[in-house]
Amino acid sequence: MARRNACEEVSLKSSYALVAAGVVLGSLAHGGALYWCLVLMVALFAAAVSVYRALVEENARLYFEKREKSAPFIRILIRALVEGPDESRREAARDLATRAAEKAFDRDLIASEGACPPLVELCRRGATDETRGAAAAALGNLAANALIRKRTLPASGAVDALLALCRSPCDDGDGARSACTALRNMAFDAGTKTMIAEAGGVEVACSLLRAGATQSRSGPYALQAAALLGTLCWGSAASKKQAVSCKAVAPLAKLVAAFATDE
Repeated sequence: MARRNACEEVSLKSSYALVAAGVVLGSLAHGGALYWCLVLMVALFAAAVSVYRALVEENARLYFEKREKSAPFIRILIRALVEGPDESRREAARDLATRAAEKAFDRDLIASEGACPPLVELCRRGATDETRGAAAAALGNLAANALIRKRTLPASGAVDALLALCRSPCDDGDGARSACTALRNMAFDAGTKTMIAEAGGVEVACSLLRAGATQSRSGPYALQAAALLGTLCWGSAASKKQAVSCKAVAPLAKLVAAFATDE
């Protein structure tokens, strides 16, 4: 696919070069020669456009062919998110997370097949923290897509579900850790970052940071909380002020010190 896209770009650039060459030659020619130069220019340009259209159509055909092959399995995984025992839901979420992490095509396909709402629901109501963490990880990997993190995930209620998971961390921290990472990925969109901050994201990140930062390197979710806090504060004076008022400086310094002294 990438090779064909490169061919399309080359064909377009070539057509532009041919047009420019035809104009130059035509301006230097006289009488009948000018006419034939223009004819040649138009013919070559038409040929380049035809090649470009053929490549676009072939790309579209390959895309939908690949989609038809992958879609049935994705639908099975999405169905498994809402049916069966907690273990099968967790494994389905993990499979979706892996696919979303590996290929942009799969991220688009997973989101377009409607995986976000059941993943958000599993993030809210999974029977174990491990299951909720797997759902949060899938949401975080889907957020690598700019349009998904800007529209699909916020519309699915992912912000509130992930913040709720962060507000009630378990001892091993799987759910809170994955939720922090997912929120951070979503926060790379400016509008979504504002939404997270307004929903209490800065306060939640500071709370996790205070609970997790220790002298023995870090708690199970301190690093992810610090990364989320940094992303929310980047370019936002209001978030920085809120982080200071939430007493984030001391645990951040403790976390840095733990890494500085760690062997």
